[in-house]
Amino acid sequence: MKNRYIIGFVLAIFILCIGHRVHSLQTKTSDTEYWPDGKVRTVTEYNEMGGLEAISYYREDGTLEQEIKYDMDGHKIKESNYNSEGKLRDNADGWAVIKNQYEDGKLRVESYYGADGRLKEQKEYNKLGDLVGKQYVGDDDILPAEEYNPLPTSAGESITYYDSFGMKEGSTSAVSGTGFYPYWRIPEGEEDN
Repeated sequence: MKNRYIIGFVLAIFILCIGHRVHSLQTKTSDTEYWPDGKVRTVTEYNEMGGLEAISYYREDGTLEQEIKYDMDGHKIKESNYNSEGKLRDNADGWAVIKNQYEDGKLRVESYYGADGRLKEQKEYNKLGDLVGKQYVGDDDILPAEEYNPLPTSAGESITYYDSFGMKEGSTSAVSGTGFYPYWRIPEGEEDN
């Protein structure tokens, strides 16, 4: 009889310890770094399983500068940039927000948005991770790489251009071997063809 009480007592302690351990794993946590004046510099948030959930970067004046969010698998799903008034702002690359979509752990779609919230560019990837599609919407500032080589690659990529109203301006495709270029994007040497 005494052995039953001892076994029961040990079992109860074991269950309490396991329960406490499981509860501690299910609690969200965060780490905070500070500027020398005591204002928040960085907040890193972790999910219940200890995986990275979000990182927020703050300016020395305490205003939010950038926020990056992650899914349960640790993939970056959203990055947002803010001005000192807390409104979205375009970064040096010309976008304010990037959103990523994943399928079976692989990046499938990258969408770039301006400070006005409108889509600027979208890239699509196949299951192997090859870039297979690009869409530009109202792109006034073309990158030199885009101007130099606007033709798609042999991975089956297609490129579509849209104006700021969402109207299709032109497209190219390595799959079909055809291309329609708006007059302002005709590759050098093809103007007379």
